Amino acid sequence: MIYILTALSSIGAIICVYGLIALSVWAVVTGIVIVIIGKTWFLNKMVWLYEDMKENNPEYRGWLY
Repeated sequence: MIYILTALSSIGAIICVYGLIALSVWAVVTGIVIVIIGKTWFLNKMVWLYEDMKENNPEYRGWLY
């Protein structure tokens, strides 16, 4: 899943760069939205992973306040 989300963000970045080169506002906005969605979803997955692992891993448990 991580690779898919990274690919999604990369596609958004490519669209954004194309929009900057072509001076297309819609391509830039679309690219930025795709990048933000991909990165936000990635962070969500990392939080889920941490929540699942914090009880089983003493290093993760040490990160709690």
